[in-house]
Amino acid sequence: MTITTEKTDSASAEVHDNPLEAMAQFVVGTASPDIPAEVMAAAARGALDMLGCAVLGAREREMQPLLKYVAETYAPGRTTVIGLEQKLAPEASAYANSVAGHILDYDDCHDALRGHPTAAVLPAVLSLGEELGSSGSEVLAAYVIGVEVASVIGRGLHHVHYERGWHPTATLGIFGATAAAARLLGLSVEQAVSALGIASSFSSGIKGNFGTFMKSGQVGFAASNGVQAARLAQGGVVANPEVFTGGHSYPHVYNGTNDIDWSAVSTLGSAWNMVMPGIVFKLYACCGSTHAAIDAMREISAEHDLSSEEIAKVEIYNHPRRMPHTDRAFPVTDLQSKFSNQYAVAVTAMKRGAPTVADFTAEAVTNPEIQRLLAVTTFEPLPVEDQGNLPGRLDCFAARVIVETKAGERLEKFLPTMVGGDPMKPLPTDLLEKKFLANITEVKDAATAAALLETFGAWTANTLSTADFMNQVQAASSR
Repeated sequence: MTITTEKTDSASAEVHDNPLEAMAQFVVGTASPDIPAEVMAAAARGALDMLGCAVLGAREREMQPLLKYVAETYAPGRTTVIGLEQKLAPEASAYANSVAGHILDYDDCHDALRGHPTAAVLPAVLSLGEELGSSGSEVLAAYVIGVEVASVIGRGLHHVHYERGWHPTATLGIFGATAAAARLLGLSVEQAVSALGIASSFSSGIKGNFGTFMKSGQVGFAASNGVQAARLAQGGVVANPEVFTGGHSYPHVYNGTNDIDWSAVSTLGSAWNMVMPGIVFKLYACCGSTHAAIDAMREISAEHDLSSEEIAKVEIYNHPRRMPHTDRAFPVTDLQSKFSNQYAVAVTAMKRGAPTVADFTAEAVTNPEIQRLLAVTTFEPLPVEDQGNLPGRLDCFAARVIVETKAGERLEKFLPTMVGGDPMKPLPTDLLEKKFLANITEVKDAATAAALLETFGAWTANTLSTADFMNQVQAASSR
């Protein structure tokens, strides 16, 4: 397996005849000090956000059967399952903590992956880091490595993978989880290649399960199976090192072609996806494809002091790629409401402000005013001229909302992305911390939340071990 270099019209670029080999070399050969400080800072932001979502998410009704299952099924161990008192094996904690971090759909997004990187990758290395006694910086460095690997695969498979119905958070997230776990376990290049090859057999997840528990459930499989793939490779299990090439290769099976542009692989270690296009953090506990429309409705309500009772009709326009999984005119369940652009805008209009976690419940869906608004809402694709990406972004999250009032006014707002979605204007850290504190306070109290935030800082500064930090997380999530 060789790496050759050839000239292109624009620049000198490496062309890899086996992208899996190049990724494994990056996993094993990247020294932690070579990861830029701004990348590590971005990783700390991602970890903080996901942990806050997981502590709150572990309380969800849908999580309880899963927590019961892992408690009864997995072996005792030394790793924390958020929401349980007993310690279990790393595969168990990676599985449950990943689901808890994603079940609210409140966790971060990333264009290159076209999904949610942290929920798939971080729980894998948190579990192993706790078992191995790794430092905070070692865990975060592995998390960075995993996100970068998943990102270059996402760049290669591009929109085709997503539009074919695959759920990249799960199908590609497993490669990130595997790479991160391989890094933390200290695998060789050959073992890392096998681990990624094993992960290709584990890769699964379809958008057909959006709006149900399995949307987050399949992300949990990615995190857990990433740990398993790395540990199997460490133990001597091998996979086809050429599984990303050939007629029955991963890209051919999952994208329908081997004609994949793997040029992004050559940027590993020089261009960091963690900062460009960067992780996008959510302000609302629902699908990211609904967020620009929520923000547009918020601006209309604020600018015109508009009450929902004044609304006669609502028109929502979104990118066609965002529509198949968020076009739910009349959602019934809590999870369905998270994947309904119509509901997201309706509840925003009714509240004249930001929807909260409590607004995405089965009880909230039945509100008579919500039902009235849903009945007068249409959802259509954005015109082609509105489908451009912001500089630095790889995908369009634009939305247009038009409100027709009972008085005959026509109020309109177009936003090119959600708040915090512009790479040049990321969500401020103080808002991330505010979100984290609010999530923990929902479970415990403000003092516990503040203490956990301080503990998180000590963990990232390497003055607290991963095991001690996760003990604090476990205490903050206990009943």
